[in-house]
Amino acid sequence: MSGAVELEAELRAGLADFYMAGQWSVVSDHPALAIACGGYRVVQTANQNNFRHFGPSERWMGIESYGAANHIARCSPDNIATLLDTIATLRSDNERLGRERDEELAQLTHFGELHASEYTTVVTERDTLLAQVEKLTGEIKKLRRG
Repeated sequence: MSGAVELEAELRAGLADFYMAGQWSVVSDHPALAIACGGYRVVQTANQNNFRHFGPSERWMGIESYGAANHIARCSPDNIATLLDTIATLRSDNERLGRERDEELAQLTHFGELHASEYTTVVTERDTLLAQVEKLTGEIKKLRRG
């Protein structure tokens, strides 16, 4: 869990350093694929269209498919922030529910301790009464015989 907490902190810090509000989307000027936000490109593939700026492109140099581009677009800062907020809410709810569970268990334990002595008393009284019944049953049998 500590790794997840550290990752959450790193992602929040990254959002503070770089945050372009708005959803990201895939744009294309074939064969280039890019991720844009509000008309500005945030991720651009080096390719034949921008050869003068980046040099020749290789397959490994950019986004290979619309599927990959769409996946990158889904990882926009807004979506990451939403996920981080959801994680924080779930963590808070989990901690609150854990405290409530612990309080309920403490109350049940206290209730059990309060009534344990009563239960012991009742059992003892029952055992005493059963012993008396057995004794009286024995005496009745003796009286019938004799």
